[in-house]
Amino acid sequence: IADYAAISRAMQGIDTVVHLAAIKHDLPFEKLKEPNYDGTQNVFRAAEERGIRRVIFASSIRVDDVSLVRMVKGYPNPVYEYNQDYINVPEQMPKRCFTETDMPKPQSPYGYSKAYGELLGRWFAERTGGTAISIRFGAVQTSDNLPEIKEELNMFLRFCWLSHEDLRQGIEQLISHYEPGHHVFYLVSNNEQNLWLPENARQKLGYAPKSNVETFARELSDVFSHATGKI
Repeated sequence: IADYAAISRAMQGIDTVVHLAAIKHDLPFEKLKEPNYDGTQNVFRAAEERGIRRVIFASSIRVDDVSLVRMVKGYPNPVYEYNQDYINVPEQMPKRCFTETDMPKPQSPYGYSKAYGELLGRWFAERTGGTAISIRFGAVQTSDNLPEIKEELNMFLRFCWLSHEDLRQGIEQLISHYEPGHHVFYLVSNNEQNLWLPENARQKLGYAPKSNVETFARELSDVFSHATGKI
């Protein structure tokens, strides 16, 4: 995607672009510049020049300040809070979730690359009168669609896991979504402890995620309970 001529040729005769290509790791800016910054700019530029009026961009929950996610001792749900002092946490502290209207506050070069892509999407929609959709994906596993499980489920995944099945459903619905302007959607599975809620996708697309990461957590608990002789 860093080759503008190649990207432009690939867009001949199409009406929708789904841009998923990127390096998804938190690497130094220099290593992300060509694929995540220059490449994304090429995609939007070529789409405009080819007269394409709909681009779907793979953003990420990493545009949000994920460093604010904390587990409070004795409190059953994750807490998203700016207050770093949890000494006097009230027993019934409300659960605070990220929403599409929150101001992006990335904490890494990768997060900034996705925030930059969202700005390009807004620019594209304003210039062309077309549609740009930024999908803030949750945590997607690359191999067998299972959470990365060792002896304990990765706690962060319990807040934002996205199964392949739910990802496919969301993209198929977004490809059929026509609405001028720039729009942000979270895509996560139907996890019990989600901190990123896909309400915009539910309301506008009919998105109905079916997977739940806690299913794997319970299965894992059973496995280790039996293995250690505990019930």
